[in-house]
Amino acid sequence: MCEGCNTALNSRCRRCEGIYPSDDMIYHDGPLCRVCFNFSYGHCHECGSVKLITDLNAHNDYYYYCNRCSRSFGTVCDICDARGDSHVSHYIGNFCQSCFDEHVVSCHHCGNHNLVVNTTEIRDGESLCLNCELDHYEWPAQAYLPGGSTYTEVGSELSFGIEIETSRCLGFNRLRDNTLWACTNDYSISGKEFVSPPLHGDGGLNEIRDFCSYAVDHGWESDSRCGLHLHIGLGDFEPQELKSLAYAYHITYPLWSQFISEERSGDSMCGRPRYSKSEIEKIPTEDYEGWEYFVAERDRFDAINWRAFLVHGTIELRLLNGTLDSELICNWIKAHTRFIDFVTKQSIDDLYLFFCGDDYYQFTALTEIIGTKLANYYSDLASGFSNSVRPNEACLEPF
Repeated sequence: MCEGCNTALNSRCRRCEGIYPSDDMIYHDGPLCRVCFNFSYGHCHECGSVKLITDLNAHNDYYYYCNRCSRSFGTVCDICDARGDSHVSHYIGNFCQSCFDEHVVSCHHCGNHNLVVNTTEIRDGESLCLNCELDHYEWPAQAYLPGGSTYTEVGSELSFGIEIETSRCLGFNRLRDNTLWACTNDYSISGKEFVSPPLHGDGGLNEIRDFCSYAVDHGWESDSRCGLHLHIGLGDFEPQELKSLAYAYHITYPLWSQFISEERSGDSMCGRPRYSKSEIEKIPTEDYEGWEYFVAERDRFDAINWRAFLVHGTIELRLLNGTLDSELICNWIKAHTRFIDFVTKQSIDDLYLFFCGDDYYQFTALTEIIGTKLANYYSDLASGFSNSVRPNEACLEPF
């Protein structure tokens, strides 16, 4: 094509300088290809005029208006979509006066405005934003004093307590002065940590069910970044019994790992216990000094946290995924308290014979300790994580 014909049939985009057929160009302050025009210009939704994008005002991230129409018709309320020239323009959005009065409140602590759905009313006319609620409110646990405790369901007289980590607990402050549970800060999670007082018996399980029921009913959550920690009281055990318990968890750790997610088992906050059978056997049993020296050397972030013995007189089991499922939590308590009752009465050599084998062998041994009904639950739990603790996962009839 000669230069004259090329010039007559094609044009150069003034923005990108590309050569395009003249019929496909848009002429607005000079020739523009369609891509450059759409990038630089837009239409006013009200009057249809073409304006630079920078000269248009966006409403609700969808409609654009020129300055004249914005002034004439006003801004759009982010809640009811009504347009008006007397709307409240705020750093959290644009609102008509009625929606602003109904849906926006100021935080009683920091003074910042927030939508009502993102705040918690702590008393009439006073609300807290989520950040202030999480940062400034915590309280201690109260004593648990049940009357006439039974142990039929739990199957053990050992005391226990749990720490529930949450990722969402909007409105938790309403529990203050209305619960036995402590509320504490844990900056590894986005919610709060709730700590039960020392519990025991079937009444203790019911206390956990009541708390979890409240949490679920109010939309609380516990995500994959959270864990559930179980403390079991060991104050009445002799050093030799504690040695047997340490070895029992050492040898059965791979089995307990079948009942949690792969992500949780690889979490550095609940790592595999780092001690050997020979280390345990070397602990003297004349008094508690040797045992205390052993636990003082342990890492508190092991899945089996023995450091808790020095602080609370407990063993802390950190393996379980974060959860508000009361059935899972109560069954976890039943399994471990029954397990501890059994293994502390055995010698290390007897435990080696009882548990030395693969996961199938160990699960058969565990079934004898915790009972078939509870073992069936754990078999199903392992299957849910694509793990197998029975050769054919055949469910036995509970007795």
